[in-house]
Amino acid sequence: MIDKKAVLNEVFDWLECIVLALAAVLIFLTFGVRGTRVDGSSMMPTLENRQVLVLQRAFFAVDRNDIVVIQANEMKNEWGENGKPIIKRVIGVPGDTLDIDFEHGLITRNGKQLDVIAEGGFLYEDGHAINELTWNQLDFRGEVTVPEGCYFVMGDNRNRSLDSRDSSVGFVDNHYVIGKVLLRFLPISKIGTVD
Repeated sequence: MIDKKAVLNEVFDWLECIVLALAAVLIFLTFGVRGTRVDGSSMMPTLENRQVLVLQRAFFAVDRNDIVVIQANEMKNEWGENGKPIIKRVIGVPGDTLDIDFEHGLITRNGKQLDVIAEGGFLYEDGHAINELTWNQLDFRGEVTVPEGCYFVMGDNRNRSLDSRDSSVGFVDNHYVIGKVLLRFLPISKIGTVD
């Protein structure tokens, strides 16, 4: 004879395990990682339009040269509302003093010019690929110091990027950093970490 109480206990144990597992996955996806798609060419040659990225959304520190997704409050999203998510590279962290020589296209951070080398058909600035030197000034008006709790971000496609040089983005408050790019997921031919 089947013990109904034992069967019910077994069913409830399984249901409890399934609910806890689903809750853990939802929490992980909500707060741990998230996918996003590159929209536009502002991060070329590093990232291309429509590539899919995996972001770390919790328990991460932001440092120079990290690629982050931020919420640009003065830019319109696809629904026409303020708060468009954009992908950029961190050039300056709190306390950094930055200046850009637009005549020569070079960036100075804390009194030291960022190294620029040409290799394999690409320009590398501070160790990462950029499309070209920085000629586009946007709203940038001279030397700035990154405030506490903020970042200065730029796209790798320097002259086709709306970034901290423009008042619509400006300094990015750390509360508006949605996540840090962990890896490129699609296309499969380029799956892996992103420099």
